[in-house]
Amino acid sequence: MHWPSSSPSTPRERPRLTESPRADGIRARLDAAPFGPGLDEELRDSRYAEVRAPLLSLSFSDDPIATPAAVEALLASYPNAQIERRWIRPCEAGVRHIGHHGFFSERHRDSLWRAALDWIDARCA
Repeated sequence: MHWPSSSPSTPRERPRLTESPRADGIRARLDAAPFGPGLDEELRDSRYAEVRAPLLSLSFSDDPIATPAAVEALLASYPNAQIERRWIRPCEAGVRHIGHHGFFSERHRDSLWRAALDWIDARCA
């Protein structure tokens, strides 16, 4: 992973994964992570299969951790839930980067947060 060389000056400033052959290799390994049988074994006694409520899954195209394969493997733990999947590109939110934790940034209050709250409100009315 190639991180910017300077340290963040405040806790809010986080280094970003940059495009590089090494970063691409890390993404490839994350895509191939053993989410199947290994995860199934760990979750065997869980109660995720009992969840029947609607779920909203928000994924971001520039997230190097929650890759499409990883998201689908996780969502497979909820076989009885009604899952709505949204794959979002940063440009659709009017930004250049969202990443893995970016959804929680206050800059997304009127875009990503609003869309998630609208989804919840529509199911609670």
